[in-house]
Amino acid sequence: MAAKESKEELYGIGAVAKLTGLTDHTIRVWERRYGAVVAQRAPNGRRVYGRADVEKLGLLKRLTDQGLSIGQIAGDAVDELRERAQSMSE
Repeated sequence: MAAKESKEELYGIGAVAKLTGLTDHTIRVWERRYGAVVAQRAPNGRRVYGRADVEKLGLLKRLTDQGLSIGQIAGDAVDELRERAQSMSE
């Protein structure tokens, strides 16, 4: 379910859910409530996400699974999340 608007590959919410292990509902809540990512909109109005969004959501899932609060980490940059995930896995 990838759309091509620019050179970046975009993923629909269902594909993002499969790639990250999150549910569609959780992705929408984290987007709306915490501003974790901001979906672009496809011409048909559906949410689409870039690779950076998918990576960030995957890191957020990993870190929340390890006990961190989404409210504490949702606004962090991907680099910060990578570092945090790395230090938690050591």
